[in-house]
Parts: sequence; structure tokens; C-alpha cells
Amino acid sequence: MKVVFGNSIFGYLLYGGAEVQLEQTRFHLIKLGINVELFNQWDKDILKNVDVLHWFHIDANSFEIIRLAKKRGIKIVVSSIFWPLTNEYLQAIWSRFLSLLYRLKIPFTTYTALQKEVLYLADAVVVSSDSEGAKISKIFGVSERKIYTVPVGVSQSFINASPDIFVEKYHLKDFILCVGRVEPRKNQLNLLRATKDFDIPVVIIGDCTVNSVYYEKCLNIRHSNVYFLGKINYDDELLKSAYAAARVLVMPSTLETPGLVALESALVGTRIVITKYGNTYEYFENYVEYVEPYSVRSIREGILKAMNIPDMKVEELRNKVMNNYTWEKIAEKMYNLYQELIGRI
Repeated sequence: MKVVFGNSIFGYLLYGGAEVQLEQTRFHLIKLGINVELFNQWDKDILKNVDVLHWFHIDANSFEIIRLAKKRGIKIVVSSIFWPLTNEYLQAIWSRFLSLLYRLKIPFTTYTALQKEVLYLADAVVVSSDSEGAKISKIFGVSERKIYTVPVGVSQSFINASPDIFVEKYHLKDFILCVGRVEPRKNQLNLLRATKDFDIPVVIIGDCTVNSVYYEKCLNIRHSNVYFLGKINYDDELLKSAYAAARVLVMPSTLETPGLVALESALVGTRIVITKYGNTYEYFENYVEYVEPYSVRSIREGILKAMNIPDMKVEELRNKVMNNYTWEKIAEKMYNLYQELIGRI
């Protein structure tokens, strides 16, 4: 079996969870004996003898590539990595209207209309939760029969994380931790507002260069106990150690689906505060504290409550993640999906 993975043209310029998902899925599929190559626009033979083209994101910019692969008889899989940022009912009406114009060859189209066409070409649309699948179906009119739920995963290497490396380097322990690009969606500003009177340190790990204006706002209101450490790579032992050294992970984002950082933290055994928006509840159930990201008070109260989450609940969530969401298990699900598609007449 030969599979080619593709991603949006700007994906690696804003490296994040989707790119980790692509790389980890590829790594573990290769361990299962599957030939998985990365799409290369400069390779004229990249689609030769390919069984499956798997695209990460509903990427309208790659519509022509996906359509060409479809014409060549290649099975198309699209990992949607999607959650509506506007009213889903209005978005559904708009999507269907634009798609109609496109099919009638009326010279007017948008990114959303091409997204719908990408999903129309797909033989399988992979979503990370049932709720994401329901929204994809409602907004874009995708048949539920070709929607497959395959959760996102976490590396087993986080299981044995130790706080020692981080504590030795930064002399910090039992702090509030936030991991992610410093940008409005990750909502570090409200986190800083919520913790301004706390005695406990706040450690923020993530790329500070993607939105310099927002980062400057964060610097302007930060208190003396806030530490911006910049980006630490996904596979760096220092990141794993940071999870282990933290008292609580706080992800007050405006949206998470569900947040690889939270899964990693759960596997380490850190208490978690996370946004209520997105598909977070399907993964973390009642084991974490959920907050309203637009409310400073909600974030503050969520942090205080999370610090007292019983050890038993922390361990139960850890076991749930270990038993259901490792990349090995995710790769097996994806492999079975590919086999099913290739076996269809």
C-alpha cells in the first residue's frame, strides 16, 4: 500500500497540532509497514502508483491537486480538522449557496465553496470526534456514511515524564502552565488577567513571533511572576518535563479540537483547565475543569478548582488517554480505513 500525505500550503509556517498529527500518524503507519510519502509539488511522479491521497485540513487551495488525484482513481481521505467559528446554520446556508453557484459554473466562488467541493471529492472524511462529524455534515452537506471518527493521539513517551530537567533549568515547580502559540485564539491575555493576583508562577511556552502585536499586549500586562519561555519542540524532553513540573495546565482558548497539549498533559498526570468550546468534553469528560474563555472570572475560578482535582480523577483520565488515544492505536484505525477504501469496487 502506498499513501501520500498532504497539508495546507501554509501549514508548516504555523506549525501546530495538525502538523504533529500528520507527522505522528505517518511515523506509526510506516512502523506498520505502509509506504507513506509527503506530497511534493516538484516531484512529477508523486502520484504514480498511489493508493490513497490523505490531505490534512479541508484545504481549498489544494482543490485542483485533490481533483487530479481523484481522476486518476486514487482514493481520497481528508482529515477535516474543523470547527465552525461562526453560526453553523448561517454557514451551512452560505456553503450550499456558493456550491450551487460553482456547479452552475457561475463565475463566483469562495474558499468555503471550494472546501465543500474538496469534501465532495473525498471518499472518506476523518473527524476527531462525533460532534465534529455532525457539524461537517450539517454545514457542508457531507453524507454521514463517509464520515469516520478517528481521534487524535498522544505519544507514549509522555508517560514517564519527570519534572527534574525543567526544575533544574528554570528553578520553577508547581506552576500554572500554558502551552501554545501566543495568539488571540490561545487567549493568553485573559489568562494573565485571571492570574494577576496569584502568588503561583505562570509559565507560557509557545512561539511568540506569530502575532507580535498580541505578544506585546501580553508583555504590557504581565505580572512579575510570568515567564515567557518561547517555543519548545514537541519531542523535546524539556517540554515533557514542564508538564510534569506544573501544578495545572491551563488552555483557555476560544476553541480546541481537543488540544494535543491537553492530551499530552493528561498522560503525564497534570491537572487541566480547558475551554468549553470545541470537542473537548468528548475527550476529557468530567475529569477536568471547563471555562468560558471570554470571562476572566471563569478562568480564575477554573484554575482554583482544578488545583484541588483529586488524584484519583487525574489517574483515571491518565488511564483513559493511555488506553484510547496513543498514536499507535490511531495509526491502526487509519490503516483499517485505508484497507476498507482500497477494497471497495
